[in-house]
Amino acid sequence: MLGESLWAVWASIAAGALIVVAVGYWARARRRVGKVSSGSLVEPPEQVPVVSPDQRRALRRSGNPLPVLISDADGVAPATEGTVVDRSADGMRLEVNTAANVGTVLSVRPARATPSIPWVQVEVRSCRPSSRGYELGCRFVRPAPSNVLWLFG
Repeated sequence: MLGESLWAVWASIAAGALIVVAVGYWARARRRVGKVSSGSLVEPPEQVPVVSPDQRRALRRSGNPLPVLISDADGVAPATEGTVVDRSADGMRLEVNTAANVGTVLSVRPARATPSIPWVQVEVRSCRPSSRGYELGCRFVRPAPSNVLWLFG
């Protein structure tokens, strides 16, 4: 009789442990499905925008808008002012006063940079009107050195 009650106690403990493990596994799996590596929630799959492989290849990050000077491909034309709205390792989004044709190569540098800081060439990939002028989606023509990239925020 003592053996039967001892068996019932062990069976109850095992069943309880199994339930705890199952609930913990379910909760972790549910958290993994709803989050990306940065920890923010993602939209349900039917609402996630599709980005073609030839577009953004690196995570864009926002930051404080940074004033920049924009010139022609060689950096010799009189510079106009613009603002870096967001940036990535592959490019940046600029806010400017005048439109630019897709495929145009421009030179960009921080407005407060010393003359020793080189111009960085970007290719305009998109141009669309915005509330403050135009937004240019740009990709670096050549990978920018990391010390120069940091100057863009």
